[in-house]
Amino acid sequence: MKRLMFWVMSGVVLTLSANVHAERKTVDEEMTIPSNARVVVETMRGDVMIKGTNQNVAHVKGKLDEHAERFIFELNGDTLTIKVEMPKRGRYNDNDGNELTISLPSSARVEAKGVSVDFSASQFTAQSMLKTVSGDIKANALTGGVKLESVSGDISARNLAGEIALSSVSGDVSDSDSDSRRATYASVSGDVRVSTNAAVVRAESVSGDVELALQTVESLQVNSVSGDVTMKLTAGPEARINVESVSGDVDAKFNGSINADITIETSAGGSIHNKLSNAKPQKSPFGIGEQLELELGERSGSMRFGTVSGNVTLSN
Repeated sequence: MKRLMFWVMSGVVLTLSANVHAERKTVDEEMTIPSNARVVVETMRGDVMIKGTNQNVAHVKGKLDEHAERFIFELNGDTLTIKVEMPKRGRYNDNDGNELTISLPSSARVEAKGVSVDFSASQFTAQSMLKTVSGDIKANALTGGVKLESVSGDISARNLAGEIALSSVSGDVSDSDSDSRRATYASVSGDVRVSTNAAVVRAESVSGDVELALQTVESLQVNSVSGDVTMKLTAGPEARINVESVSGDVDAKFNGSINADITIETSAGGSIHNKLSNAKPQKSPFGIGEQLELELGERSGSMRFGTVSGNVTLSN
């Protein structure tokens, strides 16, 4: 009899566990918040969409992580906290993370962070900061300044404005049609592809290519290791440009006139292809490679291009 009761109770426990596992709590919460509220979003994993609206209402709708212990949706002063609390210890091998859609006033300041979370954010006019460890970030029409970070995920953005900073450790970084004064892009083991009208640009990649479509540039710094650099740009009259590559080619195409002193150096077998003038490169006195000095236009700007084990091509 005791053994029978044990198996009966075990069956009940297993059934209850299965039911709990099958059911994920849904949320559908909203409240009125200040139009310029600071909104902090914290979640461990899942998919979270954050979008701006023309209403002073915060609305969270969707499904919580299967292992969620608590959902926090509270306003303290002008700061709204949206948080899914998880067990402090635990390994989650399933895919039942959060599936949330968060609507906020378009003028809210958004700060979102997670671990294994894919974020998407759109239609905000104040500063937006999103950070994830092993997830992707997609951003569209964020116009109040943007900072996006991922460790092992891709970052894809378009129609950004304000100061821009996008970085990923082992993912690709792309930005198209952005309107910014200053923009910074970085990836350790991914490609960087950018189309922006920013006047001050910095781009870095360790084991990926860098592709830049720029307008009138005042300051440009590009560093690439084990990747090619391809650029199309207009150089401002006092532009300061520095491009360095290791184990990769540099190809720069200029629109319009150039007014700058240009220094080009290659080493470890690299060649220089000058299509801006009739000047020919000289063999480097320091070893295998070439060097070339150009004086173009009013010489009000300065440029330096250098590569190790790669070629440099300048054209217009």
